[in-house]
Amino acid sequence: MFRITAVVLSLLLVSLTGNVSFAQETPLAQFTEDVDIIVRLREPDQTFEKLVKVVNKIQPGIGDAVQAQKAAVLGQLISNPTLTGVDETRDWYVGVYTNEEAPPTIVFAIPATSTGDFVAALGDGFKTQIHKTWVIYTDAEEIPSVEDSEPATELLSDAAQSRLKNGDLTVFVNAGHLSEVYSDQIELAQENILEALNNLRHVMPPQGDLDGEAVAQMYTQFAEVFFQMVSDADAVSLSLSVSETEIALDKFVEFDSESDTAEFLASSKPSRFEKLAQLPANWPMYSGASGNMQQFMEWNLLASTSLLKLEGEKKELADKMKEELQDFEFGATVMAYDIADTTSAAMRGVGLFEVTPTHEFQKLTRQGLEAFGTISTGSLDQTITLQIDAESYGSHKADIVIMKQTHKDDPTGVAQKMVDILLGEEGMECRYSVVDDLYLSTVGPGRKLMEDLIKSIETKKSNRIEKARGSLMPEANFLMLLDLPGIAARGVKVASKVEDVPLMIDSSAIDNLGLKTSYIGIAVGSEENTLKSQLRIPLDQITDMTKLGVLIGASLKPGL
Repeated sequence: MFRITAVVLSLLLVSLTGNVSFAQETPLAQFTEDVDIIVRLREPDQTFEKLVKVVNKIQPGIGDAVQAQKAAVLGQLISNPTLTGVDETRDWYVGVYTNEEAPPTIVFAIPATSTGDFVAALGDGFKTQIHKTWVIYTDAEEIPSVEDSEPATELLSDAAQSRLKNGDLTVFVNAGHLSEVYSDQIELAQENILEALNNLRHVMPPQGDLDGEAVAQMYTQFAEVFFQMVSDADAVSLSLSVSETEIALDKFVEFDSESDTAEFLASSKPSRFEKLAQLPANWPMYSGASGNMQQFMEWNLLASTSLLKLEGEKKELADKMKEELQDFEFGATVMAYDIADTTSAAMRGVGLFEVTPTHEFQKLTRQGLEAFGTISTGSLDQTITLQIDAESYGSHKADIVIMKQTHKDDPTGVAQKMVDILLGEEGMECRYSVVDDLYLSTVGPGRKLMEDLIKSIETKKSNRIEKARGSLMPEANFLMLLDLPGIAARGVKVASKVEDVPLMIDSSAIDNLGLKTSYIGIAVGSEENTLKSQLRIPLDQITDMTKLGVLIGASLKPGL
């Protein structure tokens, strides 16, 4: 019996290649409309050739070993061990039909150079059909008949069919039909999760100022949103491809156009995140968010205040702040983070928030910091001190906020030590200011971060980070650029200087690795009733993480 997990993983392994030829004939009409998953693998002979080059680039010599396994891997994949009669120059297809009570039926549609030789090589135990130069076969009792049902081409929208032709490995999921097939299991899972969350509020031990019932309610809302999205989803398309420089993964989720999820997506305005250019240059992490920020800010305030046991004036203030949020217009938010080469207050951060009226938002933020600055849980005490207009930057003023966290349940002292390393022994130092319709924030000691940020905004100096976005969608609701080797190297440098950390690495050893600055790109955006997400991983990042991993492994202190 074929295993769908093995099929998908095997296809994923051999899918790393270039662009697809759209002129190829496809066997999609040979699958019926109740097919749940369609997998397309681009021209296998080229995929393996590309795979060898990619693997050799990451780890020289390993790709040659992969090349030697080509026939075995491809042959096992389609139950034709010798690849007799198989055409490796055209795309391969697999259809999966699920059944609530039985194992899935897996149907292969593989092109042939000789259909007779192909069928003979499969041996007994397979049901086969010939369609032109395609061999359609399965080890199940029968092949779902297109004569008794509409073809899959009627199921796939024009957009879905177009996406199925893209990439090196493409997967289409008939989410709507899967939800119907497994509706009982989905409903049972939802009931069990919601019941467990409901019971959580009764069994959760007291946690100081935290409200256990509110915590359970927040997670209940998360679960309800997730199951609503599952219910609203019609189709999912995934596409994986590789160039000589990066691995690219694209995902599309189509929702019922009349659903609550589609309505929410329609209200989420994307952004080009131009303000990313004003953030510090060459930092390892950048992010941006845009869309229904009004609702997000309301939810954020609700989450941060409702988890506390608020009474009297504090509860009245929290309710008043929620109402006042309705008076603001929010645009995009961009942020950047770094780790400095120091063993105290290593965390650095900057943020720009588009909001109007900006000064009124500043007042609202000050109220929240003053009112809810002291929090105590069973394991953590947090205090916040606010200094209003404590510093001047030309015509601009900045507030200084110090947030101090103390871990009470920390017998080894490790948790507190890590907090002190990242945030500072005297607490995390933050600054907030207003420039035009921007609300500015910085994390890190001293005034230089805020000084440089204001100067960059006023002079419109660019950090050129837009080049790192590459092939990501130009407008998105969420964006992240992450130099994983860069931030890992910074973290290792800091950790190697801390007493009791089992690393024996000199900073120069990391510098000598020759790590290249590149960014993993993540983008999420919406278009009508479709949610799009993209992931871009530079091959240089995989190579550099391998180098860093070898160095860390060799530097561990003996006995650890």
